[in-house]
Amino acid sequence: MSVVLDGVGGINGGRAMRLLAPGGRLVMFGYSEGTPTPVTSQDIWSLGITVTSAVGGKVLRRTGGLRDVEARSLAAAGAGTLAPLTTTFPLKDADAAHAALESRATTGKVVLVT
Repeated sequence: MSVVLDGVGGINGGRAMRLLAPGGRLVMFGYSEGTPTPVTSQDIWSLGITVTSAVGGKVLRRTGGLRDVEARSLAAAGAGTLAPLTTTFPLKDADAAHAALESRATTGKVVLVT
């Protein structure tokens, strides 16, 4: 595995990190499990990986913190000036959606609609 996008943290984040191949990257952006993924310098050296945070301390220390970013993003989405990137498939074509994901032929989130 090349990249782990870790929003879970804790024990499961650690399990996912250990699935990375040498040269892989762990990108942490949250810890819904309650604690961040425990990472040591020994993990980095022995697994041959890089580790980064998508939302680091600098963002958290900015005036207004993440709440300000969230509020502005939601306001822009409500005004129609910010829209998520999606690729949509009918539910009956779920197999085509999976094929498109596997071949990297999608943009943003894949959404199945009825």
